[in-house]
Amino acid sequence: MQRGSLFDAREKLDAVTQEYELLLVTQLESQREHFEVELARMRYNNVAQSQTLADVERRLSAMTEKCHTLETERIKHVDAQQREIKQLTVDADAERKAWALERKRLENNASKWVKKSADDARLLLDERALSQQLGENQDVLKNQITELNASVMDLQEQVRDLSFFITTQKTMADSSGELHGASIVGVAEPPPPARGRGKRRIPRK
Repeated sequence: MQRGSLFDAREKLDAVTQEYELLLVTQLESQREHFEVELARMRYNNVAQSQTLADVERRLSAMTEKCHTLETERIKHVDAQQREIKQLTVDADAERKAWALERKRLENNASKWVKKSADDARLLLDERALSQQLGENQDVLKNQITELNASVMDLQEQVRDLSFFITTQKTMADSSGELHGASIVGVAEPPPPARGRGKRRIPRK
């Protein structure tokens, strides 16, 4: 933005300078024409005024030389301005290309960041779903372990009763005939083995 403002100010200054130089050259040309007319009139009116004529010619020559010098300087100044404008244009194009590359790089980085954010969000959702599923599986496993412990305790109780019953029967068989065939009061016969009991399969998900 500053470069553009400087360029505009310099362009306006150069335009004013060129206008002033052109106006000065025009005035000098007008004066030269005036002196040429005066010189012709003086030659026509009085040939004797040679000294004045020489002075006028000298002044006319000086003015002509000055006009030529100013025109040469103006051409040089215009050429220098054109070269500077060309260089500014080249610099502006290079800067525009650099900004375009930087913008493309930032857009690529933004695209990668958006994709990574989406992947992270999807991974987070998967982890939450997995955590929830693990929690549910843990609850199921706890319930199954509780039931299994209850079954084990039941089996231990049955084994203890069966062992006591067998020991009692053996003792009675080895004793005298009076006790043979008797039964023990308060001791239930061993229950039949439970059917349908099996290992519970833990669901896997």
